[in-house]
Amino acid sequence: MKSILKDLATTAGLLWQKGWAEANAGNISVNMTGVELDLESEFIASGHVVSPVAFRSIGNRWFIAKASGKRMRDVAHDPLQNCAVIHVDSKGDGYIGYYHKSVKEPLIPTSELPSHLAVHDILVKQKSPSRAVVHTHCPELIALTHLRELQSTEAFSKLVWKMIPECAVFLPHGVGYVPYLVPGSVDIAKATAAMVSQHDLIIWGKHGALAIAGTCEEAFDKIDLAAKAAFLFLTCRNAGFEPEGLTNQQISFLRTLGKENE
Repeated sequence: MKSILKDLATTAGLLWQKGWAEANAGNISVNMTGVELDLESEFIASGHVVSPVAFRSIGNRWFIAKASGKRMRDVAHDPLQNCAVIHVDSKGDGYIGYYHKSVKEPLIPTSELPSHLAVHDILVKQKSPSRAVVHTHCPELIALTHLRELQSTEAFSKLVWKMIPECAVFLPHGVGYVPYLVPGSVDIAKATAAMVSQHDLIIWGKHGALAIAGTCEEAFDKIDLAAKAAFLFLTCRNAGFEPEGLTNQQISFLRTLGKENE
């Protein structure tokens, strides 16, 4: 539990320092099934919630997620004061929320919980080693989603690949693109889940980015890489020229290296 909380806190702090988590924006969740919890002495149940969609593969599993209305900068200082623990029902059609006994009022999980659980459901179904999901509002990446020519998985992926070699190596599967859908909705949860089998970094049009990895910090790294590519692209555009970028042949070679090292 301590290592998960440290990972959560460190990542939340990085998101805040980057300027990617204004007010209470962004959310993090971690599958902590198998981690020893002393629920009776440390946590209080906040009640049962029926899920709008059944997540069959994560039945009877445990998660921790940033609570609704909480700030990343506060999560960085004290995760237990700003995160909710969730136990999904055995059939995956609801969950019981828990909050730490030191918190004065019950904590409600993030409004984006349906998307987080939908992603975790696919990860468990596929027996993926990834256990962390990070969503944040990176301004450079959001800015690019307002360009119509980049509003597709193919176009967005090629953009980040061509700007810096590291993106082709560490994001060899590209960037999934989900057109704007209402935040927190079942629709965005389903659209995101459909991308998980092919991409571990997904862009939500006019909204933000969501990354999947073994730890929260590793998920942050994926967003950070794409953000650097977006920053370089926008810098070139602001300077009045179109960036040349890497060639298709160079990108292909680098992606092969990345896939071989997975």
